[in-house]
Amino acid sequence: MLSEGLKIFLSEWLAWAEADAPPHPIFKSSLGLCTNVMNWAECQADEHDWNAYRELKQVFHGELFPFGEARYERDMRLGIQHRNEARLAWVKEKLYG
Repeated sequence: MLSEGLKIFLSEWLAWAEADAPPHPIFKSSLGLCTNVMNWAECQADEHDWNAYRELKQVFHGELFPFGEARYERDMRLGIQHRNEARLAWVKEKLYG
């Protein structure tokens, strides 16, 4: 079960991603979930938001590239991390079951 902070982040990130990543003050299309949640946490006022970053790292069991390193590198160069089908499916599964 996800914490409220992580659910809020994932919901905000998914809405942004599904809108095809319009310019955003926090989210970047060249970054994956872990870096985006870290940037998001830095902009929040509550400690629970940093817990969202720590929780996400735990959910991924410390794996740096849970959706594939080669895919991450390619999507980073192209600025399309938000279009990674595996990442989108994972977020939706975590939010909606």
